[in-house]
Amino acid sequence: MAEPLIFGPHRKAEAVVIPFELYEKLIPAIEEIEIAELVRERSKAGEPTPLGDLAESIGLDPADYR
Repeated sequence: MAEPLIFGPHRKAEAVVIPFELYEKLIPAIEEIEIAELVRERSKAGEPTPLGDLAESIGLDPADYR
C-alpha cells in the first residue's frame, strides 16, 4: 500500500493524500465521529419531550396513535 503524502508550506502539515484502500477502511470511523458530533449537539438542546406530551400540547390525543 502507498504511503500517505503530507504537504504544506514551510514543513507545516496542512493536508494529506491517503491511499484509497486506507480511506475505505477509515469510512466507518469517520461516520462514527459524525454521529457522535450530532449526539453532542442534540444533547445540548435539553431534556427530550415525550411524544405523548408533545401530541397533547398541540391538542391531539396520544391514544389515537397507538
